[in-house]
Amino acid sequence: MSRTSSLRRESPAFARKAGSYDMHANVQVDAAALLAEWLPRELPDASCLELGAGTGLFSQYLAHRFQQLECTDISPEMLEHCRERLPQASYRALDAWEAPGLHEARYDFLTSCSLLQWATSPPSVLQNWADRLKPKGRMLLGFFVAPSLPELDQVLNGASPVQWRSPEVWQDALRTAGLHVERIECNTHRYEYPSALHFWKSLHGTGCNVTRGTATGTLRRHLREYQRAFSTENGVRATWTFCRADLRLNK
Repeated sequence: MSRTSSLRRESPAFARKAGSYDMHANVQVDAAALLAEWLPRELPDASCLELGAGTGLFSQYLAHRFQQLECTDISPEMLEHCRERLPQASYRALDAWEAPGLHEARYDFLTSCSLLQWATSPPSVLQNWADRLKPKGRMLLGFFVAPSLPELDQVLNGASPVQWRSPEVWQDALRTAGLHVERIECNTHRYEYPSALHFWKSLHGTGCNVTRGTATGTLRRHLREYQRAFSTENGVRATWTFCRADLRLNK
């Protein structure tokens, strides 16, 4: 599981993709729409903190529910794009894993979409987030779980830098953090790309460098293998599983 950290959203790499992120983020767009289905109705008096807001793909749904919305991300460049999309929200550059600034306030609602899967220590991160909630506070989280990108793992012979946790592991982490699971659901969807190269570029375009340090010849071989093994009528396939969790504090 430790290899998960090698594919975290690293600030410099993620920031460099700020201008082109939305162009490659079809999976993240769908994840945001799916998570938004579980948002509560408009809560004008409730305060909401979003972690890992990125360019605002999920933030745009929050803006319709919360007048007190604070969007945060480790990348100031990403937040600039989010601000252009939603000028009415407040913004702060913040590391969601360490987040010392989180201790300045407590919130009625905390949320993140397509972020939590990169955490190297989910129980401690979730506990930190839970501590930022007011009594009776709620949390809505969306993250990718196993099986995600099994095709990539097969091509790399089990040496993929992405090691997805199972839904059961995540439920244990949520309960360890003192969160009550109101509902949780996983959705698996198969995406198609024009070619293996387009698929690789889509990962890199969202800041995920799955081939860092790989020799050009090796990369080309991986692409050929992917194209051969997972071809479809329209190109190649890639499978993602997205989990959404509606939570509240036990206390």
